[in-house]
Formats: sequence, C-alpha cells, structure tokens
Amino acid sequence: MKKCSAVDCETVSRSRGLCDKHYRRLLKTVKPRGPRQVCSVDGCTGLNHAKGLCAKHYHRERSANGEWRPKPLTADEFEHEVSFLLGTDKVESLAARLGYDVSHFVDRLQRIGRPDLARRASVMHEMGM
Repeated sequence: MKKCSAVDCETVSRSRGLCDKHYRRLLKTVKPRGPRQVCSVDGCTGLNHAKGLCAKHYHRERSANGEWRPKPLTADEFEHEVSFLLGTDKVESLAARLGYDVSHFVDRLQRIGRPDLARRASVMHEMGM
C-alpha cells in the first residue's frame, strides 16, 4: 500500500496520494473553480445544488420513489390545458393529472390571472362535475 505523500506522514494514502487527514485539509484550502450559479427557478436566489436547482427545489422535484416529476407547466401551458380540459373532465381528475389537489389547482388558476376559470372549477367541483 502507498503511503501518504505529505512530508513526515506514514499513514496509508486514500485519495490523490494523501491520507484522509491531509486530503481533507487540501479540500479546505482549495478555492472554488468559479462563482456558484443561482437556482434556475424563477425568483429563487438559492445557490445551485444539483441539476441547476438549489437544495430545496432539487429535493422538492424528486418524488418519494426517487423518480423525477414532470417539469411544471408554464402559466400559458397550464391555462391552455385547463381551458381545453375543464369541460371534458371532472375537476378532481384534471387537477390530479396536472399534479394538484383541487384547492391548490384553484389557487394556481387565481395566481395566473384566471379567476373566471378558478370560479368555474370551484362550481364544477361543488356540483360533483
């Protein structure tokens, strides 16, 4: 086995020719390669953790079984899907297909500036449609 390449260290090397102690010391002194990128989610200022997302959004995007959720729809895509499907599906199944429960689905319609669709979805839900 190779010995640590640090001066006067007789410990077995683990990585890059250094023992654990000296390798950790090296990691603390090495400067980052460049500025860290910011999360790619609109309005988020968190630092990039993985796949262009901060730690919060990265873990939120993973489902319980470790598979990635589909990418969220933009406001325009969401509005188009809802306008098209609201007359053909029950509100619960439409909301579930888009990844929402009914109350969050109605809230999302309000946030994208479509209170008319939000009211329509609420009324249809109350009527069992």
